[in-house]
Amino acid sequence: MIGLRRALHAAGHRAQYGTSRAAAISYFSVRRGLNHLVQQQQSFRPNPCDSVAEWASRQAGCSVTEIFPPRLLTRSPPRTIEPNIHPKYLERMVVHHRRKYIVPIHGARIVGSSGLIRLPDKMYAVEAAYSRENLNREFRYHLDWRRRVGKKQGTYFSLIHPWSQSQNYYHWIHESLEKLYGVLEDLPKDVKFIVPSNLLPLQREMLGLLGIDDTQLALFPQDEVWELETLIFATPTFNRGTHWRDADLWLRDKILAGYGATPSATGRRLYISRRDVPRRNLLNEEEVEKYLHGLGFETLVLSELPLKEQVQLFTEASIVVSTMGASFVNILFSPPGTIVVDMIPPEQMSSCYVYWEMCEGLGHQYWYFAADSIARTDGRNDHHTVVPIEKLAATMDRLGVGVDLETPGRPPGD
Repeated sequence: MIGLRRALHAAGHRAQYGTSRAAAISYFSVRRGLNHLVQQQQSFRPNPCDSVAEWASRQAGCSVTEIFPPRLLTRSPPRTIEPNIHPKYLERMVVHHRRKYIVPIHGARIVGSSGLIRLPDKMYAVEAAYSRENLNREFRYHLDWRRRVGKKQGTYFSLIHPWSQSQNYYHWIHESLEKLYGVLEDLPKDVKFIVPSNLLPLQREMLGLLGIDDTQLALFPQDEVWELETLIFATPTFNRGTHWRDADLWLRDKILAGYGATPSATGRRLYISRRDVPRRNLLNEEEVEKYLHGLGFETLVLSELPLKEQVQLFTEASIVVSTMGASFVNILFSPPGTIVVDMIPPEQMSSCYVYWEMCEGLGHQYWYFAADSIARTDGRNDHHTVVPIEKLAATMDRLGVGVDLETPGRPPGD
């Protein structure tokens, strides 16, 4: 496929700048070949399987073990200084969580960076991709018939999901680690955990806190296909972007126990900066920091801190403020009642509910307001963020946050 595209580009260049009729014929011949290959790929598209449990019920000797039944969760509306609550929150006041179960499958394949699961009869598990939309976006799904397959002996459990290759901290906790809830303690002792080959040291450290060491890891390169002797297939613990209190508390307790830490609010006030992230930069961060420092906040750049120190800082927090981003997931370690202020630019409003749902389960007090955004001029398709100071001040006033409270935050640099 790549070779054909390169040939097409070269032939097109000759057709455009050359003078021979043969160059033009070559260009159109390669183009026809490319179009034919695309049509052939589409004709080879495997069938999706919406429910592995239903599939297993039709297979001899294939058993389904239910971990949790479907669940219905109701939530309280978020707090805000905005005149109206954003519709995305209101849409999720009632959330249906899918059934969670496991199925041992012999001869399943794992495909591509999204960890797609191909069943022995060549159907693809939609649940592993979270949706048909995600499945259809994965080009390796459409190219499966051309992939070379490596056979792996033993028993495996996959921690790869559609967002694995981004190494995003939130998705690592939410999709990978919390997938182990209700399952980890009952897996075979010799099971190997499939993880991305670009696993970060922080991710290895968190696995270690759950009792999973390096000898149990199977590093999966995104350009390979593995056929597994036995895959213990598990549905995700959550729907995408939703949270369930029991799973959050399970993971929190595991990590805190591993570090010997205990949540105990000391009045620490934390502002989480995104200055270390190339996307959605806060243009008026100096102004935001000056205002918050005047209220006793300290600024944290979490990428500069070891994981253990991050966890300890959040166990001492009484209020956490940031623009929306993955680092907010550390409120998992904060004591119940922690105030969380989420400053959300317009481009993030489609997933604004993520930390509200998390706060609901953890017993935190969630506030949000809409920030502004400015289009970038460097060709990137994301935006810069601007926080209206008047909205931040109005939120702090509503919360009664001031330097004269009984439990003031620590001054910057303390």
